[in-house]
Amino acid sequence: MEDYDEKTISDLDTIVSKLKEKGSLQVNEYISELNNNLDYWNALCGILEMNKWIVAHRCEETGVLIIINSESFHTLLLGGNFSQRQRKQKDKDNQTIPIVVNAGNNSNIAIQNTGSVNQTITSSSEIENCLSNIEAVLERNNSIQQEDHEDIIELIENIRESLQDHRKPLNSVMKRLQRFGNTIVAIAPYVELLSKYLGAS
Repeated sequence: MEDYDEKTISDLDTIVSKLKEKGSLQVNEYISELNNNLDYWNALCGILEMNKWIVAHRCEETGVLIIINSESFHTLLLGGNFSQRQRKQKDKDNQTIPIVVNAGNNSNIAIQNTGSVNQTITSSSEIENCLSNIEAVLERNNSIQQEDHEDIIELIENIRESLQDHRKPLNSVMKRLQRFGNTIVAIAPYVELLSKYLGAS
């Protein structure tokens, strides 16, 4: 499970709490609490959907219109709300397990997963969705500076090129994108998801 910032986790917990009470939530019932930021709302719904909490119904213009409890919602809730489940998963993940990477000439070396070894990776629909969603936010959001806009597009192209060659994107590329994710709220959840899928540190 990805490390989300405190605000994102708090907002996810709020949505889960409202769904626990009502079983469904419409965009207009919650969007005002997010300062009417539709991109952020859609990103939060994407995180919950990816983690099997909800089923989302969308329209082309605004994105997610209504979310309802998934079949696994109450089962997930038995393990705690979003933040509690994340904390447990993080504790579990922190029990470091060495991985074995083929270093060539028929010898294997055990290393910690530091990302310093080139790893092959295959693009997936989830990765492509994250990249496409970031691009869609950039298209819609006029408040992002042109220079930042161009830099992010360049980073996305770089990531796609790496994936076409079945290579994991360079750590420096992912770190630059993560810095943008830390400052541009609308793309933050997509950058976090992308980092999770790509195993970026």
